[in-house]
Amino acid sequence: DVMEIHPVDHALDLTPYIKYPDGRGFHNTVFRWLQLLNQGYRIYDTINTDSHYNLHGSGWARNWIQSATDEPSEIKYMDMVHAAEQGRLVMSSGPFLEVWATEQLKSARVTAGQDLVATSKHVTLMVRVECPNWLDVDRVSVLVNGRIDPQHHYTRMSNPDVFRSGPVKFDRTLELTLPG
Repeated sequence: DVMEIHPVDHALDLTPYIKYPDGRGFHNTVFRWLQLLNQGYRIYDTINTDSHYNLHGSGWARNWIQSATDEPSEIKYMDMVHAAEQGRLVMSSGPFLEVWATEQLKSARVTAGQDLVATSKHVTLMVRVECPNWLDVDRVSVLVNGRIDPQHHYTRMSNPDVFRSGPVKFDRTLELTLPG
């Protein structure tokens, strides 16, 4: 079971209801999904372009599914099915995001869809963002309990030194102390 949290345009606008300038509005599905996670429900997320015809808006929303290989001809479709069922995927509007987490008392590292019990409340995140040459990233934020962590909210304008040019736009190790 998964939940499509379309549209992701307002992923960082963490309010329950979004209103457009023309007066139209809708419920912020990203906000609602984060609230379900905060309540302990393990519901994996997906996104798609809703493209029903070739070459019509195709490609702006992606699900990056974890794979044992980067060689397309070697990918086994059932491995992709199982990875999606296990939540080993990342939704994206284009950038490729890789996040690995470790806890200071453990040697194992985890990624999307995996659990990390951080009894010390100290977590290290390895965050890497990669983009094609026609796309750029100007913000990287860490959400803690569905809210932006002010210590780890980076913008190209405020923190130009943490962003790069070239395919890898952001590559940092971040230290977090979690309240609970």
